[in-house]
Amino acid sequence: MDSDRINVNGVSLHCAILGDGAPLIFVHGSLSDFRTWDNQAEFFSKRFRTVVYSRRRHYPNECMGTELDYSIRNHAQDLTELIRRLGLGAANVAASSYGASVALDLCLTNPELIKSLVLAEPLIPALASNGGGERRLFLNAIEKCRAAFQAEDVTGAISAFVDAINGPGAYDRLPASELRNRMDNAPALRSQVMSEDGNFTVDLDRLRRTPTPMLLLSGENTRPFFRQVFDKLVEILSHAESAVIPEAAHAIHRGNPDRYNETVSMFLSRMI
Repeated sequence: MDSDRINVNGVSLHCAILGDGAPLIFVHGSLSDFRTWDNQAEFFSKRFRTVVYSRRRHYPNECMGTELDYSIRNHAQDLTELIRRLGLGAANVAASSYGASVALDLCLTNPELIKSLVLAEPLIPALASNGGGERRLFLNAIEKCRAAFQAEDVTGAISAFVDAINGPGAYDRLPASELRNRMDNAPALRSQVMSEDGNFTVDLDRLRRTPTPMLLLSGENTRPFFRQVFDKLVEILSHAESAVIPEAAHAIHRGNPDRYNETVSMFLSRMI
């Protein structure tokens, strides 16, 4: 995998490019980095010019600037400049969680840069129903994570966040390699929860009008909070395709990579 550093929007981002063909760029979520897409990079590079990168402050990037620079808007601007610097034109974009919120923001601000969009459970708390209290439970867990960082308890902060995303006890079940990757991205998570960007919202009327072809994905075993957001997006984006991936939780591309790759590949084959 050829890798390089690309200077965009005042930061240097680790970036790897594989294969030839129509451009396809992957955008990772929280507590993660370019490595999360290893399976997808190998699979999709056989047909696409595949780009994986690490967002600002994520491993192995330096933590340039301040924590206040960590926002969905800034990440979307980074992605905008990355697409332009690489000369990708209108790119297919596949994104997960916080990264899906970043990609959605880009789609609404610079739609000419996106040919198609795959969104796996965007982190949009405002779209979750309060009926079952899932939004409040999630935001309370984020507050617990923030408090742990303020107390310099990095392990406690990561544990609180992982359990918020994947359910109680999820942190304790992490294999050693996954735990190391999470620790590598602790500075980025601190920036995320310390910023004032935690309750990302979207202009629903503008979202309904976007003509960009989209595929919405959710994991069969995801937490109710994320399923509520997914269901709301399916309702709003009546033109979008959607699928629930079996035997997967929030990190769909890792929980069931074969089905994720197959579903995304079928969608992208209609975009070529």
